[in-house]
Amino acid sequence: FIASMRYSIFTLNRKLDEIDAYSDDFPEHALLQTDIILELIEERDLRAEHFAVVSQDEMERAQSFLDRVQATRLRLFSLLEGSDGS
Repeated sequence: FIASMRYSIFTLNRKLDEIDAYSDDFPEHALLQTDIILELIEERDLRAEHFAVVSQDEMERAQSFLDRVQATRLRLFSLLEGSDGS
């Protein structure tokens, strides 16, 4: 269970790296991909609490990932709002 969650966080974090690389040029697509990641997080029930039994470092790493996804989404919303003259 934990190994599967670790791998999910690892792969989704790499996907966020890809999104960051093109988000300024294609913010709509980046937002769509970020929303897909959020759906996967919910489907897989990825939560920092699950890592509490492993170590504090693992739990903090998971929370950092979750925070990064939210921050990316907020940044993309702001970018899109700014691009339409709002």
